[in-house]
Amino acid sequence: MSLRKISGRGYDVLTFLSHRPDKEFSGYEICGAISIASGTLYPLLIKLHQSGLLQQRWEDVDPKEVGRPRRRYYRISGDGIRALQERERVLKPTLKPSPDVAQSFGGNS
Repeated sequence: MSLRKISGRGYDVLTFLSHRPDKEFSGYEICGAISIASGTLYPLLIKLHQSGLLQQRWEDVDPKEVGRPRRRYYRISGDGIRALQERERVLKPTLKPSPDVAQSFGGNS
């Protein structure tokens, strides 16, 4: 994904994940953390993953044992961190995460 094609909500997702690059988050957790609708988030996660900006994996559980479908977990990739840093360097004066994202990691908008 070109740096110019990281949308505002894509930027929000990458920003949120970049504050905990060692942690994996389910889509449900991301939805709650940055107040984004699942219908917006999941297509965006697919695009970010296909562009190499996110890593993803399926949870290693038996759905019958846990009584629910397996979850897919996401984390920012090294390329995602570099793309986010470059995007922020280029657009620093004009680009800020939405207030929901800033609040999710204790920052100010």
